[in-house]
Parts: sequence; structure tokens; C-alpha cells
Amino acid sequence: MNPTTVELKLPFLGQRTYLHGTTLFNALQGRFPGMRNIDFRLFTLIQSDRVAVEMLSPGAKRGREHSATLLATGGGAPLHVGVAPLEPSGAIAREPFDEGAIVGPARLLADAGRIELDAPAPFPFVTTVVALHKALLLKAIASPPAGQWLFTRLELKHVPETFGSLVLERRASLGLKLVRSDILVDSASVGSIYFSWWQQ
Repeated sequence: MNPTTVELKLPFLGQRTYLHGTTLFNALQGRFPGMRNIDFRLFTLIQSDRVAVEMLSPGAKRGREHSATLLATGGGAPLHVGVAPLEPSGAIAREPFDEGAIVGPARLLADAGRIELDAPAPFPFVTTVVALHKALLLKAIASPPAGQWLFTRLELKHVPETFGSLVLERRASLGLKLVRSDILVDSASVGSIYFSWWQQ
């Protein structure tokens, strides 16, 4: 492993058989605090608890060897990161995850393509956003019986530390292939989230 690459071992949420995108994002946020102008993308399902996080040169193309990439500004400088899966460990750690604790207090307006939360959730901001978006799509879009919605992309001006209100509004879709929703914090737009339907 080259000097610009580090290895991370991360837990799976609940009984999932893959690394949740929010777990990866939160780990990267911990390594690169204060990020702004964030573009985080997930290209393939990571079915390992071990990943290689590689610092890429500015302008580097997203390669097929990367299952996820992060572009952002960190400390005033461009940040380019590629993430690739490694062989799974022998003992995958699991972290309890109660999505109901996030979604339960939210107001879901499926016909309007909107979900609202007015109380802080017991999870990090991006984890909260992803859980809310999944709940919205499950109610607002008819989907096949086999498969699931997967988090595939996040654009954020910054990661809010607190909020009085959090709203997701569905804005555009290419059928089940890609759905984009706006993220509003205290009535101000802070970015967008994208999901795709994964057919099992």
C-alpha cells in the first residue's frame, strides 16, 4: 500500500451484508473535518468491512478500481479521495441501527414528494438524511417487490452541525434508475441527495 493510502476497517449496520454509504462518509468526514463543496459518490456495493482510502491528485479521473470517490475542499485546498474494497476481515463488526428513531418523528408528505423533521436525530447528519430519503422514496415511488433503494451520491455545501428543521424534497427522477432530492436546512438549500433502485 502506497504512502498516500490508508486502510480502514468499518462496521456493517444492523444485519446488512455490505458497507453502508453513510458509515463510509462519516469515517471520511472524521479524517477530513471541515469539508466544504462536497461531492461524494458510490459506484458499486462494497461487500467488505475493509477499504483502502487513497489520496488522488487533483483532476484525477474516477477509475474503475474505486467503488466510491469524494471530492471536496478541505482546509482551503482541493481534496480528492478514492475508496476501494479490500478482502473482508475474519470478524465483521456490527453496529446497531434503528432507522425508526430517525423516521418515526418525521412528517411524510408522499404526495408532495416531501419529508420533514423538526427534531434532532440520534445519528450524524448524513445518516439522518439518507434514512429520511429512503423512507420518502419507499412511500412516494412504486417499486418492484424485489430490490431496494441505495444511496449513490451526495452533494453538500457543508455538513451542518445542527438544524432546527430538515426537509427533503424530491426534484427529479429517471424512473428507478436515479432519483434526486433537495436537502433544506432551516429553509435554506444545502445540497442534494441521489438514490438508485438496486434490483436483487
